[in-house]
Amino acid sequence: MESELRQTVSSVFERELKDAGFERYIHWLLPGLFARFRHRSPTELETAVLLEEVEVGTYEEYGWEDTLEAIDLRSGERAKVESWLKEFFAVGLPHRSPEDVMLTRSRSTSRYRSTRRTS
Repeated sequence: MESELRQTVSSVFERELKDAGFERYIHWLLPGLFARFRHRSPTELETAVLLEEVEVGTYEEYGWEDTLEAIDLRSGERAKVESWLKEFFAVGLPHRSPEDVMLTRSRSTSRYRSTRRTS
């Protein structure tokens, strides 16, 4: 169950990171994303599966500052990646996973909702 949720969120996160032109930072950022998922209770996991909704939390809850220190400050990339991360956790955008599942983030709850697309 946890691995399926991690894979779903990872797919969205990686795809959007690549689309933003920050593919080279995936190996730095994914561990930070997954660190929070390791602390989910069985109840949280069951709720996510039943509701088809994955709560990803907020930018502040992840402690991205330590991770971002690895990115060169002088190039301006650190500020760009930080801005992208803040937007990823704050803005409601539609997402499409490889499994043809629509994921949307609710503006009020910072959750991804997955609903099966019908053609």
